[in-house]
Parts: sequence; structure tokens; C-alpha cells
Amino acid sequence: MASRGVQSQEIAKHLVLSVRTVDNHLQRIYQKLGITRRSQLPSALAPMAADAPAGGARADAVGWEPVPARQR
Repeated sequence: MASRGVQSQEIAKHLVLSVRTVDNHLQRIYQKLGITRRSQLPSALAPMAADAPAGGARADAVGWEPVPARQR
């Protein structure tokens, strides 16, 4: 989601996590990929998408819509 431009707050809402947790996970991902910012994610992930099996699931094939706020 982050590589498609979705903000941490929206990701956190969708996954029912805190924004800090999302940002911490993203920082670890950046370290593993050898990048320093979110804008570098698409190009860093592109080689992995190219290596994916032809019939396999792709991250951009999964539909995503923001989750509405919980009603109290």
C-alpha cells in the first residue's frame, strides 16, 4: 500500500494498527531494501514484481479501499 502512495494513517486504519507501528515496519523495510524514503519503494520493489510467477498474486492486483471509521 505504501508503494502505491497510501499514507501511513490510512494503512494503519485499514490494518487496525497504530500509525507508529506502520512507520516502524516501513523503516525496517527501508533498511532491508537499502532505501531511505517512501518515494523509493516502487523502484525498489519493481524487480521483485518482475520475478513473481506468472499466475501468482501481485500486490497491485489486490483491491484496497479505506475502512470507514468505527461507529460507537
